Amino acid sequence: VEWTAPEAEQVEIIIEQDELEHVLDVILSGSTRRLRVPAQFLQPGLEYKIEILSIGENGNRIITESTFRTAP
Repeated sequence: VEWTAPEAEQVEIIIEQDELEHVLDVILSGSTRRLRVPAQFLQPGLEYKIEILSIGENGNRIITESTFRTAP
């Protein structure tokens, strides 16, 4: 997963898979721009929701949400 959040103090990445009730929730420094999702977390042929939350020094929060599907 790659993103840009130039003003962020911290970035929180949340990846969820509803059917399996799996959640990966990681808080990173604002300078981080990439996260490698562990292979054992992803299952073939399923849809996942991803949220990227940028947290500024002043506490402002900006969230982006999307979905992706793994190959069968």
